[in-house]
Amino acid sequence: MEEEEFVTLVRWSYEENRDIQCKKFEGIELSKEVLEMVEFENCEFHHCKIMDCNMEKLKFSECQFYNCDFSNTCFERAIFVKCKWDNCKCIGGNFVESRWYEVVVQNSLFQYANFSNAFLEKTTFLETILKNASFQEAILKVL
Repeated sequence: MEEEEFVTLVRWSYEENRDIQCKKFEGIELSKEVLEMVEFENCEFHHCKIMDCNMEKLKFSECQFYNCDFSNTCFERAIFVKCKWDNCKCIGGNFVESRWYEVVVQNSLFQYANFSNAFLEKTTFLETILKNASFQEAILKVL
């Protein structure tokens, strides 16, 4: 899927109020796009570079991210449920007021990521660099 097709799919999904389900996205490269209020369900993202984008209020359910770069992307008020991030880069990512449920992040780089006022429940960071990341007033729950 080309970048233009991806953006068109996301905008169509928003306009039609429909979820994007069971899709595999590979090698998508986006910069400075605004993609908001869409739900991805059971999707996979491989080798995608989605940087400096606004992805506020998106919902990802049972999605997997492999070898992706989301540096300086805004995921403010986004929701992640049962997702997996593996070998991803999210330097300067903005996750303010986001919600994470049963998420695993491994072998990734989240330096300077901002999780202020986020809610993280049953979320695990394994071998992930969080240097200078902010969790100010974040709620962390382990059950």
